[in-house]
Amino acid sequence: MSKSEKKNKLKCKNNLKATYGITLITLVITIILLIILSGVMISIGLGGDGLFSKAKEARDKYLGASEKEKKELNELYQELEIEDLPENTKENPQHIGKQVALKEGWGLETVKYTSTKNAEEVKGLTKVATVYAISVGNGETVPVPKDFGI
Repeated sequence: MSKSEKKNKLKCKNNLKATYGITLITLVITIILLIILSGVMISIGLGGDGLFSKAKEARDKYLGASEKEKKELNELYQELEIEDLPENTKENPQHIGKQVALKEGWGLETVKYTSTKNAEEVKGLTKVATVYAISVGNGETVPVPKDFGI
């Protein structure tokens, strides 16, 4: 082997040794970058406009919309209740074809929710009619399905 070949071989060996492993400076720089990135991620997650605050805001909006929907449903149930219709009895017969008060058990019971200020839900039952009560004379009543037509 010539002198120049030995020199090149030695030069290649030195280059290989330099590429093995990690230097202390590279390790310190990597740790510093990881600390900076973790700080940024923590501030994004916990900051004033972070992920957790947005999740809490979304939860509050959902609960508000849920309360509003329950209130609207309760109002609708109250509108559906027909209590001012006359009773049709033998003593107080109504005209044939007149809508009268429902007999006991002719309506469906549905759960009615009422929320209080401390976010508790109070459950009650509400009767929702699925039929009309129509007088057939002599104090007799027949149920007629809602939206019934001839």
